[in-house]
Amino acid sequence: MGILDGYQPNIAQIAAVLGVNVQWLPKKWMQPYTFGLLFEKIEQRQQQESIWAQCWQVEIRQAIKELRLYLDKLRKKCDRISQYDSMNLLHPSLQNFINLQAELLIPS
Repeated sequence: MGILDGYQPNIAQIAAVLGVNVQWLPKKWMQPYTFGLLFEKIEQRQQQESIWAQCWQVEIRQAIKELRLYLDKLRKKCDRISQYDSMNLLHPSLQNFINLQAELLIPS
């Protein structure tokens, strides 16, 4: 017996995530396709059914703009944390540990 013996995937849930018809997926799933070929078939079906496009109703330019804004905020937050650390405002026990490690690596 193999690891997946007896495993019954939830086809409806998988079809919803992939954006394809729930009746279509099991027919293709059971064919002896390589993963790459099955993936191509799924992509073709996504295009035909347009379910995938309905799931993602954000225009690509808007999505890129929102991603850039999110990354900019994240970058600024990381910069603030870096400045905080560089000002030696770390917790005293952590600062002592860092100093001890530095002394061990670079003896005076």
